[in-house]
Amino acid sequence: MSALPDTLELSDPASDRGPRIRRIRRGAVAFVALGLLALSSAACARPGSPRDAINRHFGSEAPYATRIAICESNLNPTAYSRTHDIGLFQINRVNWGWIRAEFGYTFEDLKDPYKNARVAKVIRDRAGWRAWTCSRKV
Repeated sequence: MSALPDTLELSDPASDRGPRIRRIRRGAVAFVALGLLALSSAACARPGSPRDAINRHFGSEAPYATRIAICESNLNPTAYSRTHDIGLFQINRVNWGWIRAEFGYTFEDLKDPYKNARVAKVIRDRAGWRAWTCSRKV
């Protein structure tokens, strides 16, 4: 049985294709590295963080939901506006009745990023992204 070489020669150094192959290989490695970096930043959000809460509740829609939350609150889970909107997704006090009936949350509970994202997901499922003014901006 023959031993396998430590490296594979993909191009003949004497050939004019050698530099081109090396450039393609470097580009492919860079592309894969960028892709892995992007995936790791989205998928490995710190537990307890606003991004983790969004990822948990929105799944494949998390990138868009994150852009909405950045626009609405700058990812501040305790954000509170003059119009009585609260949390990551700036959920308005007019929703408090059904939120309390359905989830048992108080309005102040919506400062918790997981609870806010959970309610936001229900709003998104019922009314679509148009429930947020920011959906027309991002």
